[in-house]
Amino acid sequence: MIYNLSVIYAGYNGVISFGSRILNLLNNPSFSKNLAEHSKPIYRESWLNENPFKYHKGEN
Repeated sequence: MIYNLSVIYAGYNGVISFGSRILNLLNNPSFSKNLAEHSKPIYRESWLNENPFKYHKGEN
């Protein structure tokens, strides 16, 4: 759990504490695995296959 009601994340110490909790979660391999198992990709397969420079006009 990132946010806990019994802990107050206020001020400088709160920001450091909150950042530390996020860092610990991101460094935990089971967090990434669990997140991947319970979420679906945000991009459609057709978007991934498109040319990324489709709307970019080169300098001529």
